[in-house]
Amino acid sequence: MKLCYLKRLIVAFLIVSMIIPTGVFAVDEELYIPDCSYQASTLEAIGVLDSIDKETMAQTVTRGLAAHNLAKLLGVSGVGNVGQFTDVTEETSYAKDIGAMADMGIIKGSGSGLFEPERQMTLQEFIKMLVSSMGYGVPAERAGGYPAGYVKIATGLNLFDNVEKMPLAKPFSTATMAVILYNSLDAEILSLDGYIDNGMKLKVNEKDTVLTAFLKYKSGKGVVEATEISSLTSANGTSDGQVLIDGVKYFTGAVDMKDMLGYRVDYYYSDDYNTKTIVYAEMSDKNDVLEIDSKDILDFSGMTLYYQNEYGKEKEADLNAKTDVIYNNRPAKPITKADVHIKNGKVVLIDNDSDGNYDVVKSTEYRIVYAKQIDYVNQVIHDEYNAKSPIDIGNAGKNADITILSRKGNEIELDNLEYDSLLSCVISRDGSYAEIVEVVDEVIGVVDEYYTEDGKTYVTISGKLYEVCY
Repeated sequence: MKLCYLKRLIVAFLIVSMIIPTGVFAVDEELYIPDCSYQASTLEAIGVLDSIDKETMAQTVTRGLAAHNLAKLLGVSGVGNVGQFTDVTEETSYAKDIGAMADMGIIKGSGSGLFEPERQMTLQEFIKMLVSSMGYGVPAERAGGYPAGYVKIATGLNLFDNVEKMPLAKPFSTATMAVILYNSLDAEILSLDGYIDNGMKLKVNEKDTVLTAFLKYKSGKGVVEATEISSLTSANGTSDGQVLIDGVKYFTGAVDMKDMLGYRVDYYYSDDYNTKTIVYAEMSDKNDVLEIDSKDILDFSGMTLYYQNEYGKEKEADLNAKTDVIYNNRPAKPITKADVHIKNGKVVLIDNDSDGNYDVVKSTEYRIVYAKQIDYVNQVIHDEYNAKSPIDIGNAGKNADITILSRKGNEIELDNLEYDSLLSCVISRDGSYAEIVEVVDEVIGVVDEYYTEDGKTYVTISGKLYEVCY
């Protein structure tokens, strides 16, 4: 974890003035609303923010709301006493959170026994609350007091990362608060480590951050090697509701990670009694991803995929012996041309470690099936146009992952699938994975023309040209 230069000064029990670029927070403009979708989603998942809709993010932060979100960040929401301020009663929004902040000495009110919970908070007021809650109140006072000393400490802790210049003494948006709160998660907190002759002895514990000490969560980064559906290396995935990240198993809880196989992810998790449960996960921006539509694939030869880009220019993508290839959610070992040079679907190439080489290739190939006959007893779907390759669900195996969806998107059993259904199917080579979907759109009309050109088949129905998929 990166430590700021502030840490070394504190350990030496000496706080000196740190330089902050002049004018950084001096521009008085309209309310600044940064893009905070990732930060806000993370904070919502770990219980710091209640709502992250666009309207909420554009609102200004009140003193009561700031106390509420800070109480949630510190893990003390709803446990404070009420009565420290004459204008905060049991009926006041966030009353107990305001009380919790007062109990901890983080807020002292605005004078005359008032807190003014509905008043818009200024950015410098919020920074003082946050810096104080992280244990840096004494160093901030020594560094110049309010507001300059607190701003210097916040700058040293990188709390202003991804926040553009804005006025300190003005109200600020909930979106800005989200970015600053997110920046605080991995910051080390400062704690009392005894006393010395001229005051308190403070220390930074590298293992204690806002995230771990207050929220009891941990953060991680790694590559998803297996989900409950599939694995990079074996036919079977993990148990239901689990993923494997860099060799470690996690429960996924309410987080859907089925589509994250092969990607590097940033995630947060709880670790209670050696049970690791992910509470939030998102694909990392470290992934370099190339998606190629099947119609743009020209060839696959000698571990090189030849394709054309959107401008029709021929390009190459090189694989190697270490590249993991997943064909329709099952590993392809050894790699064959048919696993990558597909007819109908898309190929996704993933460089998940930013070394310029593709680590994972995920091919999704669709097969269009006209279910003229269905053997419900043996669970076999017979394809009118490919009689030699029926879909044999009955022999897929006990660990097979078979899903059938109706036109309305509801999961159904084979018994509910009707004759003459047009199906879009994703089926693994061994048949252990299949997603079978009833096609919503059907074309009814007179076939005017049927022909093949450049390896692709076309049909004209009632004057309109369609490409045929198999």
